[in-house]
Amino acid sequence: MKLQFSLATMLVCTTVLAILFAAAIELPVTVTIPTKMPGGVPAGLPVENMLTTVIRKPTAMEALLRVVLWGVLAIGISQTATWAFHRLKSRRENGPPVG
Repeated sequence: MKLQFSLATMLVCTTVLAILFAAAIELPVTVTIPTKMPGGVPAGLPVENMLTTVIRKPTAMEALLRVVLWGVLAIGISQTATWAFHRLKSRRENGPPVG
């Protein structure tokens, strides 16, 4: 079986990875941390009031982890879509004669 290389496929993969890298770096990280209260927790205070939500930019390791986890899925989906598009296009061109 010969490995076929397509510039169109490379362009699709490069575009998908560029979007993936941009999203991995720009999407914020939401972290919920417990709030420290001096003297302990007042009586009757709900637990929800003891949590603080922090929204921040991802660290380099978090962005890398996003790229690794999302990258496999993104490349797989784009390759499947490219293959399906090529398959449908070639079927339409090589169909039976009309009329």
